[in-house]
Amino acid sequence: MRSRFFSHSLITLVIGGLLAQVFTSETASATGDNPYFWDAPVKFSQPAKPKTGRVRPPSRPKPDSKGLEESPLLALKYNVLKRGDGNSKERVEAGREFNIDDQLKLAITPNQQGFLYVVHRSEDASGKVVDQPHVIFPDPRINNGSNTVAKDREYVVPQFCQDFENPDDCWWWITPPNGKEFFTVIFSRDEITELPNKLTADDVARNAGAVNRQVIEAIKRGSGQTLAQESVPSARRTSGSGGLYVRNTSLNDNEELIDTIEIKHLSGGNDPPAAMTRALFVKKRADAMRVLFLKNGVPVDPSRDEFKAGDEIEVKYESNFKGYAYFVNITPEGRKCVMHPCTRSESNGIVPGTQYHQIVGFDEEKGTEVLQVVLSRERVKFLDDAIKGSGCCDPERPCGCELSVNAASAADQLASKSPNKKGGIVVEDVVAVVPQSGPGGIHARGIKLAAGKDKQEGSFVAIEDKKDDNRLDTGQAAVFEIRLNHR
Repeated sequence: MRSRFFSHSLITLVIGGLLAQVFTSETASATGDNPYFWDAPVKFSQPAKPKTGRVRPPSRPKPDSKGLEESPLLALKYNVLKRGDGNSKERVEAGREFNIDDQLKLAITPNQQGFLYVVHRSEDASGKVVDQPHVIFPDPRINNGSNTVAKDREYVVPQFCQDFENPDDCWWWITPPNGKEFFTVIFSRDEITELPNKLTADDVARNAGAVNRQVIEAIKRGSGQTLAQESVPSARRTSGSGGLYVRNTSLNDNEELIDTIEIKHLSGGNDPPAAMTRALFVKKRADAMRVLFLKNGVPVDPSRDEFKAGDEIEVKYESNFKGYAYFVNITPEGRKCVMHPCTRSESNGIVPGTQYHQIVGFDEEKGTEVLQVVLSRERVKFLDDAIKGSGCCDPERPCGCELSVNAASAADQLASKSPNKKGGIVVEDVVAVVPQSGPGGIHARGIKLAAGKDKQEGSFVAIEDKKDDNRLDTGQAAVFEIRLNHR
């Protein structure tokens, strides 16, 4: 077996859709007398100082001698889109119930310049929190990662994902378990310092978008807003298609507009294993990876397909956590060779949302080729020590960085060399590549495996989420095997 290694950036961020609640409206306000509420100036009170945890932008209009600011009242327009046949975008009705595997987009249009935040959390059918609150806007891919938004500009979450193989595949997935998705949308005149105002890809890798739920509740308690909604306003001064309009009609506190919205997916019976494991990966509920196999650019199934001398298989993999990936090839003869990284200077770091490529070529040696993958949040010295110069990369030395007999013995052997093993991804009966005791010992965590819906989706492997302990800690590794039948 020989290999080449490539990578390219694929920011995948898991982002959400909205379903509006019904709000109470102020019985009498200036906007009630003004049907052109979208961008018509209205006088309302401006606090002498920003609220606690706020920074007032220099561009905000100054108040008059009575402390009144003349600007449009805060308003947003929503459109929730569901993915239909042929990647069509279908506007959904308010109040509907969604199903597992439905895919959504959210389009938000503000009526003026300001700061936009969208925070997501989810609960199962019993009310237990499944996904802790996370900021999903700002987003590193949208608006240069900034949450400063402009008047009448539509912000689509998730947007066109240029780094996807098919950029139109960028949608929000409804994942199990059955329950509810909650989205808190905050549109503020002032910057809110307790929430992220700009996120980079590295911020996402470091989980910088996590938000304490108490922070959101405190912002809500400090708001004197009065919300009103209209599906089809009688008159407005904004272009584009219709949608759901939400506005803060309060003249005494018009500093922010806060709207908590929920998506329901309460039916559907048992959650399929593939969808459950995909949810661990997509929603980052566990340290997990997606693996896809292609031959000549066409997806293949290693559990069924067989390969011959001269074939090349592209193994694509993507992690949802920041760490390191090692590949060890076990040949049909039982030789154990570090395949990646192939030099001490080559990076084998993995970051969330980045898709990596490992090219596997077949020589004349027939049998079951085993590609063992070791995932860790820290470097594995045992494997780093096996890399000798550039020997791992030399095509004339297909096992240039072979693990020594002592090393293999210390690891209790990497895998059986039986030629009758079934092809595919295997997570059971796999022995850790590194010693599990003594200096440098690494404990192998159990992982679960689920095939995707089809070859194009690939397979998902994730840490077993027992007792909410679903992350790799120091001194732990996840190990699985990719077995390829060579005939």
